[in-house]
Amino acid sequence: MTDIQKIVLRGAWQGYTYEEIADREGYSEKYLKRDVGPRLWKILSEALGEKVSKKNFRTALERRLTLANPSHNQQLDMDSCQDWGEAVDVHTFYGRTQELATLQQWIVQDRCPLVALVGMGGIGKTTLSIKLAQQLQSDFKYIIWRSLRHAPPIRELLEEIIYFLSNQQEKDLPETTNGRISLLLKYFRKSPCLLILDGAESILNYDRKDTHYQEEDEEYGRLIKYIGETYHQSCLLLTSREKPKEVAIREGEELPTRSLRLIGLDELEGQYILKGKGIYGSEDDLKKIIQIYGGNPLLLNMVSTTIQNIFDSSASDFLKQEIIVFNDVKEFFDSQFNRLQPIEKELMYCLAIEREPVSFQKLKNDFGLKVQSLELAEALESLRRRSLVEKNQGFFTLQIVLMEYTTARLLKEICQEIRTQQISLLKSSKLLKLIVKIMLELLNQIFSLEWF
Repeated sequence: MTDIQKIVLRGAWQGYTYEEIADREGYSEKYLKRDVGPRLWKILSEALGEKVSKKNFRTALERRLTLANPSHNQQLDMDSCQDWGEAVDVHTFYGRTQELATLQQWIVQDRCPLVALVGMGGIGKTTLSIKLAQQLQSDFKYIIWRSLRHAPPIRELLEEIIYFLSNQQEKDLPETTNGRISLLLKYFRKSPCLLILDGAESILNYDRKDTHYQEEDEEYGRLIKYIGETYHQSCLLLTSREKPKEVAIREGEELPTRSLRLIGLDELEGQYILKGKGIYGSEDDLKKIIQIYGGNPLLLNMVSTTIQNIFDSSASDFLKQEIIVFNDVKEFFDSQFNRLQPIEKELMYCLAIEREPVSFQKLKNDFGLKVQSLELAEALESLRRRSLVEKNQGFFTLQIVLMEYTTARLLKEICQEIRTQQISLLKSSKLLKLIVKIMLELLNQIFSLEWF
């Protein structure tokens, strides 16, 4: 085995992706993924006498170790019933006590076959799913965790899962996806299995008005549907930024299909993250940072790095600069904003410029006769499903950081239109009034400067 193959094997054992291994070791991701990886798994497959991939090699190695060391059979037998795929180690975990209790109640006591954990990107869905699975190890014979981030072909995913559940006995699998789903359900009925599919938004297509699957991933919908409505003793837990339609149309508080929306961490839990990163300041300053970023763990980690590097870990110095949207945060929201439909983007602009919670009727008045109430309601609901818009007592608004990001994006687009003379947003009567409003606010700020 070459040195570079050992590097990939060590990184994969620690749960790193090819991209992360490449960044850590200074190699090209393409080189590791297309050249080094396939050769490595082929070598291991020949050595172990079974098909080995980056996702199942730990299980294959442990199984071989079990055969070679009978004295460790009992401990390794338990490990062999768990396939964690690319799940990361959860070194630190803050709060989420109620969420864990709720999910455990649904999955273990209520025996729900289909559960969805939804929420904004970075809110902690992946970490919570791993922590939950760790706590439920004694309740299921098999635990399988898989990431859908790169949208693996469903036939390959089903092959890996069935191969694992059958203890490598099922080798001549059905050619059709339906046949493989039926075979999977057979094993779901035979033994209790917890299957976690993380990042289901990766197989969804947002280019249309309503959410559908990517064309090549349509059969994932069939898998989710059959697991949710077929009798068995297992559970599929999905994490996603938005509910798949198979969950949305079947869920209910007393029904077998349920979903839990994950919100930001509370003040105390958020402080654990900031202080854990070495950020210091008064409780009011730390609380303000947590409020600005909506208790989002990923955003809090991002801003902590900036505070460390630029402001010597001082929360107070950071807040004085009134910098909310920096590069990492911008890129984070760009990936979500770019998937929105035109009317959804305009709604975001309206809510950002209004600055305060507004009613549905107020938004309808802003849009005028051009947009029907039904179309506006559907767009609002779509944004709420993705946790981009918040609703409280009939009023809609944005989180502070998202409001600042959207406002900055709008101003940038307006400046670009003026520069290129390709007018689009400025022609929109529903936005023109709001654009004038923010321009006046900017002028007031300029005239208030002492040096002017």
